[in-house]
Amino acid sequence: MSKDNHKIDADDRNVFEVLNERKYTVDYFQREYSWEQKHIEQLITDLTSTFLDVYAEG
Repeated sequence: MSKDNHKIDADDRNVFEVLNERKYTVDYFQREYSWEQKHIEQLITDLTSTFLDVYAEG
């Protein structure tokens, strides 16, 4: 799979802009899952790594 399929586009937005008048849902299979600190850290690490793999300044 090419890196283009994992492209992350980013725009500066604050929390209000992300959450205002939007509805987010959690898939049924995730509702029972209990996130711990280690899971959140792994998610942030995965997102950061993917971003840095495809980031090109400018």
